[in-house]
Amino acid sequence: METGPDAGSDIEMHTILICEPGQHRIIQLDNANRAATVRPLKLLAVRSGATAVPFCRVPSSPKTSANMSIEGLGHRTIEGFDAIGWRITSQASVAEATAEATMQHIHEAWCSEDLGAILLSVDGGAEDGPSLQIAMTQIQRTEPDPSLFDIPPDYTVSDTLQPPRFVGRAATQSPEPSSPPSPLSTH
Repeated sequence: METGPDAGSDIEMHTILICEPGQHRIIQLDNANRAATVRPLKLLAVRSGATAVPFCRVPSSPKTSANMSIEGLGHRTIEGFDAIGWRITSQASVAEATAEATMQHIHEAWCSEDLGAILLSVDGGAEDGPSLQIAMTQIQRTEPDPSLFDIPPDYTVSDTLQPPRFVGRAATQSPEPSSPPSPLSTH
């Protein structure tokens, strides 16, 4: 940071998304620029008499791809909730290697219909190799403290996403112009 109370220090930029369905809005916080963007949360309408589509669906195998397989993993309990799982395994050719050289990617997901959320997502290159896990833990089905949705008082609030402003050495670089953001939606 070149100016302000953090002058002379390095700031790690974080973007935080807060979904507030009770207020039908999404809040995006940018800590480096002390900016908040508030956008409406668009919910998909269900037609009267229409069959509800389950949130958790095992993807179907593409008919045109011999390089991808999808398998259902059944049910398991995660954090006290029933979850349905699936694994997607894909093969890709390795650039600048022999025709037989391939790279494997495995994506495993466990989804709770009751919560309407992915409880566990695991991505890796091979079953015994390194992986990235994203998991919901310590799930509490209680009304959250309303202060969790408060925008910090020193943040500038807008309803339009702004391209990030670069600070320090990156300030001489011009960010690419961005197109208007698409509306957010959920199901």
